[in-house]
Amino acid sequence: MIEKIKKHMNDMPYIDARGRVYKYGEFFPTEISLFAYNETFAQSYFPMTKDEAITKGFKWKDRVENVYTITKKASELPDNIDDIDDSILKEVIECEISKKAFRITISELQFYKMMRIPIPRLHSDERHKRRLEKQNPLHFWQRKCMCDKSEHGHENKCLNEFKTSYAPDRPEIVYCESCYQKEVI
Repeated sequence: MIEKIKKHMNDMPYIDARGRVYKYGEFFPTEISLFAYNETFAQSYFPMTKDEAITKGFKWKDRVENVYTITKKASELPDNIDDIDDSILKEVIECEISKKAFRITISELQFYKMMRIPIPRLHSDERHKRRLEKQNPLHFWQRKCMCDKSEHGHENKCLNEFKTSYAPDRPEIVYCESCYQKEVI
């Protein structure tokens, strides 16, 4: 059945409004995507302006900024989750950094209580931005295995070289696949 589906997709490909042909194995056509470009992780890794995205055939969703009345500054939040009750669900909190308003949902509150962690003081956009800053860049460096055990017939050190997203100035220890497998098994 798989071969029949592949043949059908290649014999009768999807052709989008711009005339681009999508056969078996192609990326999902952007015009039938449920999300606009700026609503996906693509915008985080490969930022585009609205005009650039539309020119390339992507959808774009203009962000509508809601107008909220701040009822609590993040600095007023208790540090201990035990000091938070359900009344926080009615508050509109001001982000410490961006000054954007945000609210805590009941499922978030339940999660924070279960995990014993304090309520966030930053808007979700700010937290997302900070997570992205911690990710490795989309770049590879040629590195040598840092395993100092006798491996691969060498006395002192593994001599394997490979590409990795960990820059040479990073503090992490990087191993080749073989040394890593031996280390974790």
